[in-house]
Amino acid sequence: MHMHKSDDLLQISGVSKQYSQVKALEDVNLNIAPGEVLALLGENGAGKTTAINISLGYIRPDSGAVKLLGENPVYLSKSARSQLGFMLQNQEKSLPSSLSSKEILQQTCSYYRRHESVERCAEISGISFDILEKKYKELSGGQKRSLQFAMAICGHPKLLFLDEPTVGMDIRTRHKIWNHLREMKTAGTSILLTTHHLEEAEALADRVVLLDRGRIIYCGEIAGIAGMESLTKITCRTTIPIKSLESHPDVISIEKMDDGVMITTKNSDALLRWLSQHDENLANISLKKGNLTDFFLEFTQSERERHGGGPV
Repeated sequence: MHMHKSDDLLQISGVSKQYSQVKALEDVNLNIAPGEVLALLGENGAGKTTAINISLGYIRPDSGAVKLLGENPVYLSKSARSQLGFMLQNQEKSLPSSLSSKEILQQTCSYYRRHESVERCAEISGISFDILEKKYKELSGGQKRSLQFAMAICGHPKLLFLDEPTVGMDIRTRHKIWNHLREMKTAGTSILLTTHHLEEAEALADRVVLLDRGRIIYCGEIAGIAGMESLTKITCRTTIPIKSLESHPDVISIEKMDDGVMITTKNSDALLRWLSQHDENLANISLKKGNLTDFFLEFTQSERERHGGGPV
């Protein structure tokens, strides 16, 4: 866990939030440094959106403290607010459905003293001229998200909040937005990104935080995950019973395939030796390195079991 520093743009210290019987966040500590992209990862309901809403002062925590650009986000000054950009999940409900995309974007730009042109914002977000002229209510889900992204980046924000930004977007638009976010980071913008697209975190983040049912179960450099991961998937055809495979200490998980099994392990060499010793007919062997998805699932499962929560 990174320690808070005086120049952090966001500091969340010991924050908890509960809704009836559900702990949305439990003793969460987070910080964002200048020019850093931090990805909050987790399943739906893990607490990602609650963390964003508390960061922006829309929800007050039950306990703990939050500082946004050095201020309490609930009482944020106009000058601090003008340094923020955000794209939130329920944003579209508050947007005027009868205005055109162009009018909404012009209105948003007018809130900032220094802003991009409407045309440039549209270009960055993959919004064509005909979409600009359409009323907001006539846009598809992906087009609405593109417009919301244009609104989020139009004022050259110092700190950008993006809650599941590319949900519903086609791959081409998603990659276009990723490229622009990299440019913004290079220019010094800090970004807090929530996503359950692990590929998105790998593409953008310097550091990741894994949230599971309101608790942080991992916080570290994105580059460090590849080293920690060391997961391998072994696909093979074997006569060894599934129960014997499941009980082997090096087997993390096992999945039946059309023509054999796929075993996830952290110790592929030892497991392959054991398989070949116990099955002289072992065949169709292939190995594939695990990715961040595998790491996340394996890490979440082991953490839940450690805290008595049962398997995922």
